[in-house]
Amino acid sequence: KKGTLVISEGMAALGTWAFSMPAVQKIRSLVEIGEHATDCVEEAMADIENDRETGQYIVGRGGYPNSAGLVQCDAALMEGAAGRFGAVAALHGVGTPLRVARRVMDRSDHSLLVGDGG
Repeated sequence: KKGTLVISEGMAALGTWAFSMPAVQKIRSLVEIGEHATDCVEEAMADIENDRETGQYIVGRGGYPNSAGLVQCDAALMEGAAGRFGAVAALHGVGTPLRVARRVMDRSDHSLLVGDGG
């Protein structure tokens, strides 16, 4: 499938947008040198969210505004084998929502943090 790259046995990364392939390739390179898969995904997504083009116009702080004119981001992260999950929704003012979702997974008793939905 276009945009899909098998990383290693039991793991694959899927990029659904044209700009996501560099992130998928970065994930692969980090996994191949022994980095933890969740760290790899978080780092690669932060690159996209902070990129001058994609982060300014497409995702993160550059995403599409809601009906009230606010950019609110959603993100989720799951470790299937460990059964861990963290997510955020309607998050305003954060350009790297996946980093916040990771903190929800690692440091909270909850699985989902939701903004006010303004």
